[in-house]
Amino acid sequence: MTLRGRVALTVALVVTAAVLSVGLSVQALVARSLIGAVDRDLGAVALEVQQRPRGALALIAPRRDRFGAAVGIVQITDADGRTFRRTVIDDDVRLPVPPSVRAVAAGEASAFLRTVEVEGRPLRVLTVPLRGGFAAQVARPLDEIAGVILELRRRIALVTLAAAVVSALLARGVAGRSVRPVSDLTARIEAVRGSGDLDTRLDVRSDDEIGRLAAAFDGMLARLRAAQDAQDRLTADASHELRTPLTSLRTNLEVLSLAEQGEVTLAAAERMRLLGDVQGQVVELAAMVDGLIAIARDGGPGGPRESVDVVALVDEAVRTARRRHPQRAEDLVVAPPVGTPQARVTGERPRLLSAVTNLLDNAVKYAPEGPIEVRVTDGPASGELRIAVRDHGPGVEPDDLPHLFERFFRAASARSASGAGLGLALVDQVARDHGGRADARTLEVGGLEVEMVLPRE
Repeated sequence: MTLRGRVALTVALVVTAAVLSVGLSVQALVARSLIGAVDRDLGAVALEVQQRPRGALALIAPRRDRFGAAVGIVQITDADGRTFRRTVIDDDVRLPVPPSVRAVAAGEASAFLRTVEVEGRPLRVLTVPLRGGFAAQVARPLDEIAGVILELRRRIALVTLAAAVVSALLARGVAGRSVRPVSDLTARIEAVRGSGDLDTRLDVRSDDEIGRLAAAFDGMLARLRAAQDAQDRLTADASHELRTPLTSLRTNLEVLSLAEQGEVTLAAAERMRLLGDVQGQVVELAAMVDGLIAIARDGGPGGPRESVDVVALVDEAVRTARRRHPQRAEDLVVAPPVGTPQARVTGERPRLLSAVTNLLDNAVKYAPEGPIEVRVTDGPASGELRIAVRDHGPGVEPDDLPHLFERFFRAASARSASGAGLGLALVDQVARDHGGRADARTLEVGGLEVEMVLPRE
């Protein structure tokens, strides 16, 4: 069932229930009012019979209905249940005389009202005591009331049915106009799904739920396009960068294989050099694959975030770098933090630690000598923290600085060093995922300073 049909059905059911409940309430009120009127009439006749038993009976003239005149039947009984006088045409019609009626005649009970059935017809009966040990039963048929209630039920049913039909039609029309934007939005989304064009935008300009849904869908399309572009770029870069070491590795392995088969003669020194090249290329490929995996993971959903002490984080990263590069342990220096001692950020601690470690590894790799200083300072703007790693290496040419954080990029002065050019790309991605940025500058005194700026907690 369509949304329009469900809305129409729901409104019709609600209106039907409301009209039906009102109708039943009206029916109950009308029935109670009519029975109350009958009870008052019976009470007036019973009072007249109590005051003048014989005269009252003579005044009540029966109609041709064998169940009595407008006021119905008046029957007098004694405490033994014997009937003495009745205002009826046919003596065969008798009101039932249960023990409760005999108790009223005997003076053991007070007057009461009840509804009984005689020959299949409902009668409203009022029993009152009379002087001398008698009781008067004043009864009136409820046929008129039953007819009124039946007619009222029929009209309630017709009104309920009409209200349900009219409300369903109106609701369907209103729902059609209300759902039309949803239908249009659905058609556009299905068109995007069919074409696969992630550059399509819905451009629904409204402040209601439909507008917010369209804006959310446009944002999702933009993120999907960015993710697809990043995937395509990563695939292209990876295929390009992996091809060179794989080609060189295959060539060296082919030469070694020919040497083993005796088709090529290699000196022992040359064989060792080729084996060393193969091992280095395998290490380089492994590092490149590890970097690609790290970048792919960083592009996915983030892990839990916590409050991170940046100074403690930098200390741990420096200890890790000293273990990984024992020959440069003395060169790795942590400068005293500048600014507020509460240097904390909110983020994923493992990724932040990996980013700082990559900064240190990059400095060790491209600055073969001299101190490497890590410093935590206030950022250039209020509410920012700055983690800077400074080395005393050859630095980077000004033309290469804008590309330093691109995947697989390696400056001309660093082409001879090992590595895949993914370390600083990871740093940049971690900084951006935490609402910050990464930057680099060549120092006038020599060396390179790479920094990661993060929003303060």
